[in-house]
Amino acid sequence: MNVRVIDTINPSFIPDIFKNRNRAVACLGGAAAGKSKAVAQKMMLRPLIYDHERLLVARKTLPALKLTALKMCIDTLNEWHVPYRFNAADMVLKVKDSEVIFMSVVNTSGEPAERIKSLTDIT
Repeated sequence: MNVRVIDTINPSFIPDIFKNRNRAVACLGGAAAGKSKAVAQKMMLRPLIYDHERLLVARKTLPALKLTALKMCIDTLNEWHVPYRFNAADMVLKVKDSEVIFMSVVNTSGEPAERIKSLTDIT
């Protein structure tokens, strides 16, 4: 099945999110405005456009990460019919030859996560 990705994207986010080439983008807007979905879509587009991407998605806690960012990224790939592999133990989503790493900023005891400091080659 062919899906036109552009048809799934909210046009109001194209100038600020999809055409933005900055390393970090701050998204502002009201509740249920579609900010998170648009960011998830942009994150999932990168492995489809560029080779060997290594992306990091971080939230404060692991439960919040699983319920929001991870779910949105997987839902986006499913909507676009893009094959992927997910390693739940490492929290790594593989799309083509790229990987998206999902990591919480604090561990289960509330202490800052040390592993995040050692990540390298994040694109």
